[in-house]
Amino acid sequence: LPACSSATSWRAPWRSDGMKAADVIAEQDLLAALPKPIAIVSARLDVCFANQAFSELFRRRGEDCEALTEAVRSSPTLNNALTRAVSKLRTVGWTSDCRWSPAADDGRVFDVHVTRARLDTYVAVFDEISQHLKIEEIQSRARGYLEAVLNHLKLGVIVLDADFNTTFFNKDQAALFKRLGVEKSIFEIIGNPISETYPILTPEEWASIYSRVLRTGEMVTWAKLPYPRSNPVSYFLVNFVPLAAEEDRLPGAICITDDVTRTVGLEHELIRKERMALVGQMTIAHNPEINNPLTAILGIAQSLPFSQNLAPP
Repeated sequence: LPACSSATSWRAPWRSDGMKAADVIAEQDLLAALPKPIAIVSARLDVCFANQAFSELFRRRGEDCEALTEAVRSSPTLNNALTRAVSKLRTVGWTSDCRWSPAADDGRVFDVHVTRARLDTYVAVFDEISQHLKIEEIQSRARGYLEAVLNHLKLGVIVLDADFNTTFFNKDQAALFKRLGVEKSIFEIIGNPISETYPILTPEEWASIYSRVLRTGEMVTWAKLPYPRSNPVSYFLVNFVPLAAEEDRLPGAICITDDVTRTVGLEHELIRKERMALVGQMTIAHNPEINNPLTAILGIAQSLPFSQNLAPP
């Protein structure tokens, strides 16, 4: 690719005084062949060299340095961004980053990396991040939607990473932490081992769950888990679900807790009533076997005083 019309007066910022002109041309050709937009400017933002990709940012076909200089200066956003970046570079080798959008309705966004190459020479490399920002926006919306869904579930949800550290918990889980006496802030819970936060399992039980869920990919269910163990006042149904594997490694798991205290209480009451009903049924079933002999004995006893053969006492 041809160099700028004024590039003949430009000396490569990294060349020594004895460097041959052929080497300078070779380096210019190397920069020109790079796919990312690259420009070399002075402190006054005079364009000394630019490749075709940089020219295309301003819809130019050639690398006319004077025209490109005018284009840079006529773009307030780029001019301000480069001016701020250049002002921070006080010595050779320093690098400063800034962000630039060509136009309000263009949709493109660039991260600009500016490096001071000589006392009055700066290399600006433009890295387009438009697609990356769109993906981030989509992921952010999806994340917000999922968090809203999880926060509306009437279940405690904890998302764990591959080391069983907490990365997220929903509102119901936060209420459950508070009810169990976990007096920790979100900053003390997020990023720390779940075994140090959630007291429904012992450290040994957490280690066993970790091994079963993340090492074998097994879904583990703990039904009617009493808390506290010695004198339970609550019962929980806890499910540990491994996340989908990535590159033969499970990235983490989800801990889902359902408070089944009321259900367990109703079950106990139902069992008590069933036992009482069973006793009643047994009483009815055995009633003839007990009452008939007693009735016979009572009848005989009542008829004895009237018997003529009974000797007087």
